[in-house]
Amino acid sequence: MIFRILEDQFAQKSRESKAADIRFMQLALTLGRRGQGRTWPNPAVGAIIVKDGVIVGRGWTQPGGRPHAEVEALRHAGDAAQGATLYVTLEPCSHFGKSPPCADAVISASAPRRPYAITPGISVVFATGGRTSFSSWRYPRTTRSALPAENPSQ
Repeated sequence: MIFRILEDQFAQKSRESKAADIRFMQLALTLGRRGQGRTWPNPAVGAIIVKDGVIVGRGWTQPGGRPHAEVEALRHAGDAAQGATLYVTLEPCSHFGKSPPCADAVISASAPRRPYAITPGISVVFATGGRTSFSSWRYPRTTRSALPAENPSQ
């Protein structure tokens, strides 16, 4: 009997968490639209930092593509980002371009949960380890040749 009650409580918490994740990701998508058409050469991205159900930071890619949404949200959140959840609409970059990798900034902020909507299909991100360094949070970065071969039959 007690296990059934605990199971029901866990299921309820899980449903509430999923609903909150959807709500915050929708908000991040809305923030990302603020930069649409003005962020070239970067995509328009939105980011929300949530701690204990309260938004403590938000950001979107600024005109000209810098700063990136994640960095802007982390700056806005300050120390409150530690232990919070970062919702971002595009997997943070893990390569050096005109700015350092956002993935490194996110990792150093110690946000334990980092859901993101999509991964980029840009070869430079995957070639520098975007698939492994940010998605699974392992270092050192790997090169494309070190990644497992994709099998389209699976």
